[in-house]
Amino acid sequence: MGGGGLLPQPMISFYRMALVALAVTSLAACDFLEQEPQAALSNDVIFTSAQGVEAAIAGAYNRTQGPMDDHVIFSDLAADFAEHTGSFPSWNEVDTHNIPTNNVEASGQYTGWYALVNQANLLIDNLTEDRLGGIEGLDPARAREIVGEAYFFRAFAHHNLTKWFGGIPLVLSSEIDPANANIARSSVDQVYDQILSDLSEAASRVADERPVGFVDADVVQALRARVLLFDGQYDAAAAAAAPLAAAYPLVSLDALYGSLNSSESIWELQYTILDSNSMAFFAFVTGGRFEYGPTAEADAFYEANDGRREYVFAQDGNETVIGKYFRPSTGDDHHFVLRGAEMVLIQAEAAARRNDVAQAVALVNVIRARAGASAISASTIGSGTAALDLVLAERARELAYEGHRWHDLVRTNRAVSTLADLTVQNFTLWPIPQREIDTNDLLTQNPGY
Repeated sequence: MGGGGLLPQPMISFYRMALVALAVTSLAACDFLEQEPQAALSNDVIFTSAQGVEAAIAGAYNRTQGPMDDHVIFSDLAADFAEHTGSFPSWNEVDTHNIPTNNVEASGQYTGWYALVNQANLLIDNLTEDRLGGIEGLDPARAREIVGEAYFFRAFAHHNLTKWFGGIPLVLSSEIDPANANIARSSVDQVYDQILSDLSEAASRVADERPVGFVDADVVQALRARVLLFDGQYDAAAAAAAPLAAAYPLVSLDALYGSLNSSESIWELQYTILDSNSMAFFAFVTGGRFEYGPTAEADAFYEANDGRREYVFAQDGNETVIGKYFRPSTGDDHHFVLRGAEMVLIQAEAAARRNDVAQAVALVNVIRARAGASAISASTIGSGTAALDLVLAERARELAYEGHRWHDLVRTNRAVSTLADLTVQNFTLWPIPQREIDTNDLLTQNPGY
């Protein structure tokens, strides 16, 4: 693989600032409803200057990093593309679908994404027009952009939460009275309505264009396309995805995977050696702990001439390991959050679901051509159902180890039929952490736990 590209200096400064924001807005405990951390500076200090506000939005990017690591790892470990190869009992519980209500990985996803929700709410609540006059040096236009980014992060966090847990409490304010902090779960439909509303708010405020790694209009639109797909609004998802697929065309595999921030990326979550992640550390033997690795099922998805194999898998001594994140010593691999290939595949799935076999196959072949894989003949695909199978298999190949596989199996009701050790449909939702049940009288547990 090629060497990683350098981040532009403003991006490095941005993520250094995010480290400061951790001290500014860190939670004192895991319970997401504890809104007044003792170790934090008050809002009266944070929201008095442009510097404080910029640190607060930087904190939202930083808060995304923590749960995103585990979101990506467990989306394959819970599915059929990864298996537990290490010694962490909580990872084995995810792999074997034997997750107790005190599983620390489920708890980490729950509290991690709600910490991001809280960070977003702090910005939304404190950057209202009537409060901007008290913030020294903050351009109102920039304040509007920051609020747009905050709405995006709240939507992103709520979407990831509902993918893991189903209907969830919608937390829409940072100003929760501790004496009345119980919040009941909303239905999945209600959650999706709120997510799409937040994305509309974001779209009306964010900058049209910012460097890769920052939220702008295209990032918001790409997440909207994904959310619409999960919400079953397939044609609307395709309409949202089409202009982005054109604006972020596929690049060579080496340009995509061998460097950082390729032109295909709509949003890569940024890391540096000073602000690193543990993706490669957990995947590799040399320099890591090989806590999880690829399965034979994952290998079988790829044809021998498929060029993606070289980037999806790697050889580390005697072990075949996950190769998409390959910097265990520096930890500055980025997460591929949203990219052009996903937008192509969203269109392909919508075509298959409306029985447009020719269009679905043509779009799949765009992805396969980049990989050097053989083209599929539409004449061999006899129905929309067969075309959907083809699209979903291509999603598995193209988006492997990027946080999609488990959620694709669940949303298409294929998890139980695909995973031999998952025998109960209820267990496609993770348990709400017991400590949250214990502290919220209105919070109910998912069936079966």
